[in-house]
Amino acid sequence: MATINYDTAFPGLAAKITPFKAVFNDTVNVTHLRVTIASDNQVDSAVLFWEVLDDQKLKHASATIPIKGDEYKNVTTSKDAIFEFVATKLGITFA
Repeated sequence: MATINYDTAFPGLAAKITPFKAVFNDTVNVTHLRVTIASDNQVDSAVLFWEVLDDQKLKHASATIPIKGDEYKNVTTSKDAIFEFVATKLGITFA
């Protein structure tokens, strides 16, 4: 598991990531990944909402990722596991 550095200066829980341009025509790099649980049936499925932000806390891209079954059981064990899951799905590395 990667080391995740959370930035308390951001609202909600945001992790520092290796900077990249999230959108083709962006002029700045995103530097943070924020993940929240949009819905969770507390048994075997949930929907995670993710967004990537720049240093000014502006959102550049966002979407949802559904998780079910064994993925749900593995991912919902901790906040680090949730962030790691989303980062892996998106090809993002932590700074």
